[in-house]
Amino acid sequence: MIKKRRFVVLMAAVLTVVFGSLYVVACKQLVKQYNQTFYVVQVGAFSTQENADEMVAKLQSNGHTPYTYNKDGLIYVLSCLSTDEQEITNEMQSLSSQQISNVKRDYTYTGSAPLSVDTMLAFLGGNG
Repeated sequence: MIKKRRFVVLMAAVLTVVFGSLYVVACKQLVKQYNQTFYVVQVGAFSTQENADEMVAKLQSNGHTPYTYNKDGLIYVLSCLSTDEQEITNEMQSLSSQQISNVKRDYTYTGSAPLSVDTMLAFLGGNG
C-alpha cells in the first residue's frame, strides 16, 4: 500500500511539473512581444504651447499632417512617423523644399501592443 501511495504522489508531482511547464510556455506565446524600429521626422521641440501651435499650423498649411507629444517639459512636433525609411526620406525632402527645418530620429520599440501611430506617440511620450 505504501509503494502504491508513493507511486501516486510521484506521478502527481511529475504531472504537475509537466503540465505546469506547458502552461508557462503557452502563456508566453499568448503575450506576443513586438520589437521594431520606427522613424520620425521632428520639426521642433518647444517650451510653449503657442510656439508649438504655430509650427502645427505651418505644417497643416503646407499639406503635412502634424503630430505632437509632451516629454520633459517640451512639446515635440513631428510631421511623419513610420516604419518605412523611404517614407521618412520623402517627407524630409518635401519639408526642406518648403524651408521647414527637420531632423530624422529613429527609435526601437519593444512592447506588447502592435506598432501604430498611437503606440509610437505613447512610446515617445514615455507612456508606452
